[in-house]
Amino acid sequence: MLSILIPIHNYNVVTLVKELLLQAKSIDGTIEIICCDDCSTDTQLKTENINYLASQQIKLLENKTNIGRTKTRQLLANNATYNWILFLDVDVIPVLSSFLRTYISCTNKKYDCIYGGLKYQEEQPEKEHLLRWVYGHQREDIALQKRKTTPYKSIASGNILIKKNLFLKINQNLTQNWYGFDNFFSAQLKELNSTIIHINNKVYHIGLEDNIDFLHKQELATYTIFKLYQNNLFSNNHDNGLLKTFLKLKKLNLVLPYTYFYKCLKKTFKRNLLGNSPKLYYLDLYRLGYFCTLNTYKNA
Repeated sequence: MLSILIPIHNYNVVTLVKELLLQAKSIDGTIEIICCDDCSTDTQLKTENINYLASQQIKLLENKTNIGRTKTRQLLANNATYNWILFLDVDVIPVLSSFLRTYISCTNKKYDCIYGGLKYQEEQPEKEHLLRWVYGHQREDIALQKRKTTPYKSIASGNILIKKNLFLKINQNLTQNWYGFDNFFSAQLKELNSTIIHINNKVYHIGLEDNIDFLHKQELATYTIFKLYQNNLFSNNHDNGLLKTFLKLKKLNLVLPYTYFYKCLKKTFKRNLLGNSPKLYYLDLYRLGYFCTLNTYKNA
């Protein structure tokens, strides 16, 4: 009936799997849980995960080298038994005790993809994790009605139910080990006219990167968008805000001036983003400047 797929890298999967197994007891039908460890380097966590999953007879795939999220998801999907696959990030936990039951009820409807949403704890974390928490609250923890207005834009891969054949059709073309394919995956759903429904079935995202790591991941995600743009892989009707803004600058011949502006103020942006009160419009300016720099360097 349903395959639950969980990529793992240096994180304890026990809490999540325990909750899923508890909820599965009240479900009529069959589910399977498959995990894949992407060459974790934390041996203690890895051993705990292996021992627990073995005790519950849960299938665990182990990558001998780190192949990245995209290829790990491909491997998981290829090993899934059922046509509906539910991807969950290892650092999430369902908000509702009816989480699995709600998703399973959606598999009888005529949709290709169902997105439940993300949620973040209300308590503010320490300064070192503040940027990720602010970003999560303002950009990812989106109310259902707002998500419905831009259904192909407001999607994150950490909590998504999708038909296996559709996922494989899109994901098999993402051959590079780049970070941040969610934006492109959403664009491909739109390009294929896939039917998507948003529901209120959120998970808490509890694994917050520190500010420096998160900012670096934003750079990696920006680089991915740039490479996809460079290879003409975005269609004209995409919903990517960063790329749309860059194309406006390009049309107005403002890419070089903005690159200079970015280089002058880059340290100011970073100081705010890594500080006590990060503002996401500085992150937007930072990412746009980095994108323009990549484009300028390409043309140098």
